[in-house]
Amino acid sequence: MTQRKLAVDFQLEHVEMDYMRHETELDMRLWMHWTTLEADASEWMPEWLPANGTQDMRIVDDSGKTQDKGDYDAYTSIRFVQKFRTQMDLHEFPFDSHVLTAKLRFPRVHKHKIESVTLLGKRKHQYINLGDLQIVGVSSSIEITDPENKNFKPELHIHLSVERQANVYVLSIYMPLFLLGLSGFGTYLIPEDDYADRLGSLLALIFASVGYQLVVSGKLPSLSYLTLLDRYTTGVFLFVCAILLHIILDRALHEFDLIGESTCSSIGVLIAAAAFAGGHVFYVIYAIRIPSCRGLPDQTRYRPIDNQGS
Repeated sequence: MTQRKLAVDFQLEHVEMDYMRHETELDMRLWMHWTTLEADASEWMPEWLPANGTQDMRIVDDSGKTQDKGDYDAYTSIRFVQKFRTQMDLHEFPFDSHVLTAKLRFPRVHKHKIESVTLLGKRKHQYINLGDLQIVGVSSSIEITDPENKNFKPELHIHLSVERQANVYVLSIYMPLFLLGLSGFGTYLIPEDDYADRLGSLLALIFASVGYQLVVSGKLPSLSYLTLLDRYTTGVFLFVCAILLHIILDRALHEFDLIGESTCSSIGVLIAAAAFAGGHVFYVIYAIRIPSCRGLPDQTRYRPIDNQGS
C-alpha cells in the first residue's frame, strides 16, 4: 500500500534582523512534494502558516505552481517573506549568541490522510552578515507535538544560529572607557594645592562616562535588566566617582587635621589600582567563558519525524 506522505524543503534567500523589536524577517523559498491516493493530487496543495509570525505573509514568487509528476504525485514551490517573533536574551551583550527559531505549521494535513511529514534538507542557504550580527549556522527539523493524534499539526522549525561581532564594541566603547577609567589615576598626579583642577578633571571624566552609558542604551531595546556592557560602563562610572569621593574625603580630613599625611599618594592609590586591575581581570575571564553558538549543529542537521498514528 502506497504511503501518503508530504516532504518539505526550504532555502533562505535573505534574512533581516531587528533585535530592537525582537523580529526576524525571512525571505525564503519553500518546496513541497506530496503523494496521495487521490486521482488528481494537484487539486489539493498543502497549507502552511507561521506559528510565531508577526504579520501577514507576503508572496514574492508563486511561479512554481503545483505540477503533477504522476497520478498521485505532485510538487510546488513558492517564495515568500514573513516576519517571525524571535526573542533575544541580551544579558551577555555584546558577547551574546542566539538560536532564533522560525516556525511554519502545516494544518489539516490529516484531512487528506497524510501519514508522514519529512524534511529533505538538500538546499544550501546564503549566509548573510547582518550589521553586528552574523549567521554562523542554519539547522531545521520537523516537530510533531502529538504524533498519536489524528489531527496532528506538524511544524517546520528553522533554527538560525547568530553571533554578535563584539570586536566593533571592543574598539568603539570598551577601549575608550578603559582609557577613561585609567585617566582617573592622572588626578593623583595633580598637586594637592590645585584642588579645583583635580575636581574639574574628575567631573569631566564622570560626564564622559555618562555619555557612553547613553550611547550604549541607544543601541538596545528597553530592557528590565543590565547587559554585560551596561555593567562595564556602570563599573567605570562608579570607579571614577570613588576616586572623586576619595579626594574630597581626604581633603576634608586634612583640613580638619584629622590625618597628618594625605592618603592620595599612598594606600588609597594602591587600593584603587588593585580594584581597577582586579575588576578588569574578572570581567575578561567572565566574557571569555560565555558559551558560543558555533558549536551547535549547522545546516547539515535535518531530523525528520514521521507520524504513524493515522
